[in-house]
Amino acid sequence: MKKRSNVAAAAASTLSPDDAPLLLVMHPPVPPAEESQPRRKRVAKAVAAVATAAEVAAAAASAARAAVDFSQPAERVKKLLSALFPVATKDAFRVATPAEAEHAERYLRARDAASIAEGEKEHAANRLRFAIGEGETIKGEGWVATWKNETGNVDWSALAKELAIPEATIARFRKPSHRVLRVTEKDE
Repeated sequence: MKKRSNVAAAAASTLSPDDAPLLLVMHPPVPPAEESQPRRKRVAKAVAAVATAAEVAAAAASAARAAVDFSQPAERVKKLLSALFPVATKDAFRVATPAEAEHAERYLRARDAASIAEGEKEHAANRLRFAIGEGETIKGEGWVATWKNETGNVDWSALAKELAIPEATIARFRKPSHRVLRVTEKDE
């Protein structure tokens, strides 16, 4: 029981007040008829209804899937999904449904279009860099382009190695892991 509440607390800590409808799905309010029952009895009743942690996770995932509003801004939905499904718990592959296949195809088309647009953007950026030359700024009607010096990033892993910082110490300062979506095309 404690493990599930810690997982729920961790998920809740990553969500903002705007995400309250989703939290209600994860932890629905107590029905008025049951409010008079002691909390322990209500919890025992809830635990008896769902026997295993796997069933709890499956029920939460099912409810979450039904509650996610994909019309919201993409970054907000991504944050909600990351909070609901913070770690992969299954290693098995499954065959995509037709709707999932369409989402993958849309993703691949959008990624290709973004890649082309990124290339065009970089070509235009190089022309602007050339135009700026040794200067820092050029201005046009409704826009300003700057090309300034920036301090380089610190190579933290090389620094830690040179200072012989133990891995246990480094682990204490490591940011939490997160899931990464990758979609690749396969030749059939």
